[in-house]
Amino acid sequence: MNPSEREKRQLNLIRDRLLSHKRGGLALAVLAADIDALIHSLQEQEPIWIEKFREEWSVLEEVYAVSLDQGLKTLTSEQASLVTKAVDQMLLMLPVFSE
Repeated sequence: MNPSEREKRQLNLIRDRLLSHKRGGLALAVLAADIDALIHSLQEQEPIWIEKFREEWSVLEEVYAVSLDQGLKTLTSEQASLVTKAVDQMLLMLPVFSE
């Protein structure tokens, strides 16, 4: 089944937000909140895909929460590595649409 135009837009917005973060243009807090909202907006993805994608998103949320709790202004190298791996995995999970 081909996704609707709306679903494609939502998935492309997720990709754009992830890539923006990778380029340094989007803070982790904003990324985590945006991805959460976009995941909730998806209507046509398989539940197992949503679950696996949300597992990767939860890494972002957890790292952000821990950094806040520790009063960190920047992520530790270990935290940054966890975020990078989660973002990369989410990018791999996203479908690519031909125009």
